Amino acid sequence: MKEKRYTLQEEQPIPVGWHPVNEEEAVARIEAIEEEYENGQYIDAEEFEKELTAQYPWLED
Repeated sequence: MKEKRYTLQEEQPIPVGWHPVNEEEAVARIEAIEEEYENGQYIDAEEFEKELTAQYPWLED
């Protein structure tokens, strides 16, 4: 009887987070973040959490 051989698929890592497609996209994203910061549109994590809990009260601990 012939022995069956099974091969495992190569492991494909799952991408986590945002990854730029190329250098131009990465530079554009960095420049956009810098512009938000300079224009005062940038908020820190605590302010972001306050905004979220104000909009969605069920998120509050």
